[in-house]
Formats: sequence, structure tokens, C-alpha cells
Amino acid sequence: MNKQSQHIARSLTLSTFFSFLSLFIVLNLFFVGLLTYGLLSEVEEQVSLVREHITFVNDEWIFPQDQNQIITFETSKMVRESRILNVLFSGSAMNDITYRSLEFQPGFNMTQPYTYHELSYKLQWIDQDQPIIATINLQSRLPRYYVIYLGFVFFQFLVLISKTIEHSLRFHRQLHPLKSLSSTTKELKKDIAQLAVSVDMDQLQSITKAIEDIDAYKLDSPIQVKANSQALTALTETINDMLIRINQAVILQTEFVSNASHELRTPISVIQGYVNLLDRWGKEDPATLQESIDAIKNETENMKTLVENLLFLARGDSDNIQLLLEQVHMRALLEEIIKETALIDQSKQINIFCDETLTCVADRQLLKQAIRIIMDNALKYSKQDSSIFIRVNTQDNAITLSITDEGIGISPQSIDKVFDRFYRDEQARVVKTKGAGLGLSIAKWIVQKHQGTIHIISRQDIGTKVSMTLPLLNR
Repeated sequence: MNKQSQHIARSLTLSTFFSFLSLFIVLNLFFVGLLTYGLLSEVEEQVSLVREHITFVNDEWIFPQDQNQIITFETSKMVRESRILNVLFSGSAMNDITYRSLEFQPGFNMTQPYTYHELSYKLQWIDQDQPIIATINLQSRLPRYYVIYLGFVFFQFLVLISKTIEHSLRFHRQLHPLKSLSSTTKELKKDIAQLAVSVDMDQLQSITKAIEDIDAYKLDSPIQVKANSQALTALTETINDMLIRINQAVILQTEFVSNASHELRTPISVIQGYVNLLDRWGKEDPATLQESIDAIKNETENMKTLVENLLFLARGDSDNIQLLLEQVHMRALLEEIIKETALIDQSKQINIFCDETLTCVADRQLLKQAIRIIMDNALKYSKQDSSIFIRVNTQDNAITLSITDEGIGISPQSIDKVFDRFYRDEQARVVKTKGAGLGLSIAKWIVQKHQGTIHIISRQDIGTKVSMTLPLLNR
């Protein structure tokens, strides 16, 4: 492959590498938080068992002796309080703890296991009107969680490398025609010279030079060559058409990475804002504390959903999702979805029109996911006490499932765009519903993976009908 093709492939590969790397960084933050919570919960459970053996005799505390010095006890004269940690661990085995603290000594280093004795966890509670402090050395427990985390990082590393290599090979395959065209042009020039055909060699040279000068960041700029020959003109047009297709693919990938970064940046900024609010005012103001914790939980859940959707689409784009086909009873599947929906929203009347015996061959979990996405949209954008209608019928060796709501509808100019990733109609933004604009993209991918089609009919302020058509017999 010539130098320009290699440069283009390298640029695209680096873009893919950093997009996956940014997603893995977010996943690492969540995983470290979960591991820390699990470690401290395990410690508190053990302390609660040891605490049962503490006695108070003759105005003196008698603490159980631990030969390994893993848990030590002492009394204190000062009552301290840690509100945020107390709320986070409100469901732990010790719900009367007033103060929790994870303390790092100067010699602690996460990458050096022999320094783990420098990390301890302090708990304080009140008994007999006197504060008691338990200090737990985490040296014996931390290595196990450290190994789990290293395994998780190693797995991410393997995925990152494999995905980077896979996309690199794909880019090289996609750019192979560029190399072939350049080589063909050069060979054509040689053949014409050998046959002594009267052709303008400067034109062939200019086409070759134009191909070699293609800029990886300006693929939308067509090569400009003045050719008197019809064959050379056709060759130039073919090259420009190919560059347009490559540029469109690059634009889509760049927009995807940019939109994903933007959607992740928003909840992170909200979390940062509330953390700063907690740091300034939340320590002494219970209302501010609870508001901040609720907001952080909400944004964390939104970020988790977004990351899961992004990973689903990434696996789908890499063709790493295989269908597990089975006979699916549509009536039973729909009743299951409605039962789960009722746990979240009971304000809508959902009506099913489906034959009890109707079945199709599909991946049950993926089909359920697609239906749930459409149902969730119908619920979010419908008025209170309105109705939703689900109809399933067969026609021409195909099964059609439609979900109709009485909601706000979709504007006509947005109908063709709602399946685009990260696109949200202005109506959806006005009612301030949550979402990143990925749901319908996932639903469309699932339907197309089943060799089916999906389309939408909608009128503003009247309602929306989403129809999925799947073949009765899938390969």
C-alpha cells in the first residue's frame, strides 16, 4: 500500500483506539468504585461480628484481642461524623456508625503490594455515651481485590488491542482500492509507453501524482485533472466517487466519537458540580446533602445506560453479536414486557391484540430489547391516562408488530432522522425526557439483524405508530 493509504489507515486506527480508550476509562472508574464498596462492606460485616464480644465492666471497656492486629479498638473523647459515607453505607451491617474513613499512610502505593499495611479503614460508633473507634488493617484483603482489578484491566487491554487490530485491518481493506487504482494508473502508463500509443503521458502522470497527494484529513476534496481522453476522465470520476464514500465513513465515525464524548461529558460535569456543592455546603446542610446524592445517583445511572448502549452498538458494528434463534411465543413475550413496564409506569392503558398461538423464529432477548425500546418511547412521550395499542399479525410469510401511542408525535422533518445515532427530535427536548438518542438506532439494528424492516408513521399532537416486520422463517 502506498504511503498516503498507510497514512489514512493509521489516522483512522488512532481515532478508533482513542474512542475505545475513553470508554474503558469510564468503565474503570465504575469498577474501582464497585470494588471499593465491596471491600468496605466486607470489612464492616466482620467488625460487626467482633463487636458482639466487646464488654463494658466496672466503667471500663474490654476489647477482644486480635493476635494478627488486623482489627484494633480504642476509645475517643471526640465524636466525628462523615455524612456522605454514612448515607452510601446505610444498608451495611453496622447502621449506627457515625464516622467512616479510609486512611492512606505516606508509604502506601497501589502498585506495590508490600505497602498494603499502610492502608486502614476507621469506624466510629457511640456506646455507653462514649465514642469507640475500630481500626482495620486492609493488608490481608486488598490483594484479592487488586488481583480482580488487574484481571479486569488485562481483559480490557485484550479487547482494546483486538478491536484496534480488527479496525486497522478493516481500514486497510477499505483503502485497498486506492492502492489498486494508483498501481493500475502506473501500469497503464507503462503499457501505453511500450505499445507506443499516442497518449498524453502528462495526463497519466498528473492522475498518479493527484492520488499520491491525497490528504487523510481532506478526503472530500476531489482530485482535479484535465483529461482529454474519455477513459482517463472516467478513471478520475471513479477515484473521486471512492473518496466521497471513504470520507462519508470517516465523517460518521468522527461524529459518533464526538457525540459519545459529548453525552458522557454532560453527566460527568453534573456529578462534578454536585461534588463541589457537597464540598462547600453539603457537610452541614442535610437538604443539600440529599439533593446532591440523589443527583449523583441519577447521573451515574444515565451514564451506565449510555455506556451499555455504546458498547452494544460497537459490538454490532464489529459484527460480534450472534443471534440465538428460537421459537418465540409473541403473546407471552408481550405480556412479560407489560408486566415489567407496570412496575415503572401504571398511568397508561396498554392493550394487546395478538393471537395466543402466534410464534416466530428470533433471538428472544434481542427482540424483547427492541420492543422495550419502542414501548419506553411510547410511555415517555404519551400523556397521562392515555392508551397504547400493541397489534401483532401475519401476512405474506412475515409477522408485523406495531405499537401505537397517543403522544406528542414526531415532526415531519425528523421522521427520516430518528434512527440516526444521538438524534433527538425537538419535541422530545421540549418535554425534557431523559435519553441520548440511541434507542431507535439499537432497535433498527436488531430488526435488520433479523432480516426485517422498521418504519414510523407519526402526526404531531396525535400520536406515533412504530411497525416492525420480521420474516416468519429466519435463517
